[in-house]
Amino acid sequence: IPHNSVLNCPDGFCLQAWIYPTTPQKGRQALMGKLAGHAGYGLSIDEEGSLELRIGCSNRVETVSTGVALSAGHWYFVAASYDAASGEIWLNQRRQAYGPASDATIRRTIDPAAIGASVTDFVIAARASKNGEIDEHFNGKIDPPRLYDRALADFTYSDEIHLIANWDFTRDIGSDCISDAGPHHLHGRVINLPTRA
Repeated sequence: IPHNSVLNCPDGFCLQAWIYPTTPQKGRQALMGKLAGHAGYGLSIDEEGSLELRIGCSNRVETVSTGVALSAGHWYFVAASYDAASGEIWLNQRRQAYGPASDATIRRTIDPAAIGASVTDFVIAARASKNGEIDEHFNGKIDPPRLYDRALADFTYSDEIHLIANWDFTRDIGSDCISDAGPHHLHGRVINLPTRA
């Protein structure tokens, strides 16, 4: 998704999606965001297979992880929320079906800071590095990624007033377009034509 200043969310944000990781313990895998250097934010799976949020606050990158590994081959609702005024972070992973415990909700407070403005594109299922290369590819399925311009502690609540983007992979399925059903129409394109259903 091409850079747009509305995606920077300097005062806070909430990221939400359903994910189906196939190899969660195979190194860091980005789910979505626009983190480059010490600017922006990104939701990913960390090296141990846990949900992780990274926030670039001008001169540092804050990292918070659930510390609970995701299981391969299962759907999870994942969400991350950050309030720049209070420094409060919420991170949630909830498995769709019953099974071994891999649900986690983490609440942490970091030194409050505005998110560093990033001119990097917003990338889903990978990360755009500072030099423009794409890395940290996600191995699995992801659906429908959403971004809000404020922190949400209740992840079951949809705040349509603060919705920035709602990428709908079922639209334009026969093309390389990613359609944003949100108010800003932040459309993008897919690379390497991943399978969509």
